[in-house]
Amino acid sequence: YKPRGLMDTPFEKKVRAIKIRLDEKYGKANTKHYPSEYSMDNSHEWFAENYSLHMNGRDDLLTPEFLQFLIDENIFRA
Repeated sequence: YKPRGLMDTPFEKKVRAIKIRLDEKYGKANTKHYPSEYSMDNSHEWFAENYSLHMNGRDDLLTPEFLQFLIDENIFRA
C-alpha cells in the first residue's frame, strides 16, 4: 500500500493531472468523461477504463483530451 500521491511515477502524475483538469472542465459529477462508475474511483481506474476502450477500438467513447494525451505520450494505437 502506498498513500495517494506519494512515490507516484511521472506517468501516474500525468494521468492524475489530466483527470483533475477534466474534472474541473466538465464537473466531477458529470459522467461525460467517465466510461463507467468504477472509473470514478481514482485516476488509476479512470486511466485503465479509458485505455481499455481505446485498445478495443472505441475511441468514439473517449474525450478529445484523453485521445490527445495518448498521442502526446506516444501510446496512441492507430
